[in-house]
Amino acid sequence: MAKLQEMNGTIGKASMFFAVVDEESEIDEVYARLKERMKFYKITKTNELNEIMTSSTPVFKEFLSAIVFLSVVISFLIILLAMYSTITERTREIGILKSLGASKSYIVQMILKESVLICIAGIIVGYILTFVAIRLIIFAFPTMPIDIPGYWYVASIFMAIAGGILGAAYPSAKAAQLDPVRALGYE
Repeated sequence: MAKLQEMNGTIGKASMFFAVVDEESEIDEVYARLKERMKFYKITKTNELNEIMTSSTPVFKEFLSAIVFLSVVISFLIILLAMYSTITERTREIGILKSLGASKSYIVQMILKESVLICIAGIIVGYILTFVAIRLIIFAFPTMPIDIPGYWYVASIFMAIAGGILGAAYPSAKAAQLDPVRALGYE
């Protein structure tokens, strides 16, 4: 605390106060009263801190976008590899389905549906882990603002399902092209 006050030039002075409100509905009322009484001071709501921190940190948004893009690409490649490996292991089963009259579109739909179901399970597990992580962070650092906008939840669902479909598209098309006779002889 002493070092921070020295760096800010506020030795022996407080530079930040936190006010806790009993009800969330009172936040705007308390904020308005503080703004009115302390006109020459900067008053910030905790839900605005995230935006203030990211706007004052150079290239933070670009860094975050790069991390999200990299995560999506790696996820896509992992899904592609997992589905390709799964289909390679099931070559004989696909050959049996094709010899029984399963069409190419049936094989593709079956594999894509499996991929989407796996993605939905991953989304549910991801949301549960996110909820637990947020609770742990709040428990460890009570003053740290954590704000995940609603559009990120929706975007994560679309990215996960799109990644699952795209990652399974090539392996499913390859499985649909298998020759039933060769597939049955595959070990």
